[in-house]
Amino acid sequence: ARPEVAQDMEETAAEFEEMAREVVLQAREESMADAVELLETRHELLGGHTLFDLAVTCRADTFLVNCCKEVNDHRFYGDIEPDGACLRLPAWVWVVLCSPLPFLAPLVLDFRLPPESEYSRSPSQRRAIPQGYPNRLTQNEKLVSVRKESMNIP
Repeated sequence: ARPEVAQDMEETAAEFEEMAREVVLQAREESMADAVELLETRHELLGGHTLFDLAVTCRADTFLVNCCKEVNDHRFYGDIEPDGACLRLPAWVWVVLCSPLPFLAPLVLDFRLPPESEYSRSPSQRRAIPQGYPNRLTQNEKLVSVRKESMNIP
């Protein structure tokens, strides 16, 4: 009876993997950013883990290959936007080129916005969440002063 139970469990796992793959692929069609956030947000139901972590733990290889390339890129680059480098060179090229002169990095790299909450923080994202971000920016004195300066308001 044990091999039959194992076979049933493997079939059920494959079925759930296929359903998850279809959901994520549909989400990617709607919004790549939302699909990445879906896979990177920690879920209470999963013990504070992300869906990407769950897929890795379960060895859902088909799901990982088809749905998680962008998530893997975001984890590798941390706070740097992987697709946002200038001159169409990959971000990793700019990271290597800017390592001896780090003050050039903001000129050639795009950085990801800080997470909206600790639950939406990617495991490799290190930026602090600014006070008032994202919905109450007027609570952040620095942002208010920058806005006033940019609009020439005394």
